[in-house]
Amino acid sequence: MKNFNLKKLVTSMTFLALVCAVPAQAAANRLSDGSKAIGLILGNPSGVTGKMWLEDSHAVDMGLSFSSDSFILVYADYLLHFPGLFGSSSTFTENLKPYLGLGAELSFARDSNRIGSRYLTAGGSSMGIGVRIPIGAEWMVPDAPFGIFLEIAPVFGIAPTSYSVVESGVGVRWYF
Repeated sequence: MKNFNLKKLVTSMTFLALVCAVPAQAAANRLSDGSKAIGLILGNPSGVTGKMWLEDSHAVDMGLSFSSDSFILVYADYLLHFPGLFGSSSTFTENLKPYLGLGAELSFARDSNRIGSRYLTAGGSSMGIGVRIPIGAEWMVPDAPFGIFLEIAPVFGIAPTSYSVVESGVGVRWYF
């Protein structure tokens, strides 16, 4: 990638991790589950995803998405789950965990794709910062270490300029 700065990426990812680590560390003191997962999300963006349950209704998820010719996107969200929201009349609804969250994302674009990018503007920056509000549900497959999820996340850009996009995807995570 022309003019891609690895130091800028590492610094930004460290910042993002610290932003999410503060609430995660506070919740870790009440840790009841601690399950971790890794998986794939398909949609916009598509990529790899990870999740760590802090307790039955709190989790942190993160993702990395990239397109070899245009961008890299990194996000992290703090999620509040509402188990039992749809009742427990069936095995499906009993294992469904709807959620609402708040997070941040960083996007990095190649200089050649900055113009017309949905995350960045022609204003000279190849990095963008946004706030995410993910809304979704994860179905924990009974008697299997998998979760299948569907998510929609409005994103509001705060730098280098304001922008808004809607991200969405469907994915699967393997819990270990």
